[in-house]
Amino acid sequence: FRGQTISLSPFDFTNITYQCLDLGIEKEQEKTKWFAFISLARGLQYQKSSMTNASLYTAQDATNIQFSSDIFFTQNPDIPNKITPINGLGMGVSGGFSHFFDEEKKHGFHLMIRDLGFVNYWDLYHYESKDNYDFSGIEIDDILNLENEFSELKQEDGPVSYTHLRAHETRH
Repeated sequence: FRGQTISLSPFDFTNITYQCLDLGIEKEQEKTKWFAFISLARGLQYQKSSMTNASLYTAQDATNIQFSSDIFFTQNPDIPNKITPINGLGMGVSGGFSHFFDEEKKHGFHLMIRDLGFVNYWDLYHYESKDNYDFSGIEIDDILNLENEFSELKQEDGPVSYTHLRAHETRH
């Protein structure tokens, strides 16, 4: 990949955690069973991350790697002191039917739609990051003797925390 740029975008990820309390009806006729529920939903956690622009470039001489990104992140706050946090409320519906092929109702076909609805999450925090990173490595002559290879990187008051990688950050 020397001298090439790899695009890592677009990327989207959403994590939603909620609980439902369902109330409904069920009806059975011979070999078919129908059901419908209405749900009250309690939002627990909401996280959404998206990268609209992300790229990775390796220099032609392989001396450095450049990473550029535009990342957007949304989440609700953690509520660590509550046993049952409520971070939003919503409603939903569920429904479906089952058709059995035998009298004992051991074999059948089931079709179901669950939790079709919404949750309105409260107090969402939005973060945005537009960063460029330049990673430069070190040259290793003897991989079997790494202690001697990294001895040059020691500071006067102790060893360098990250001896294998240096990162420079530029924020926009």
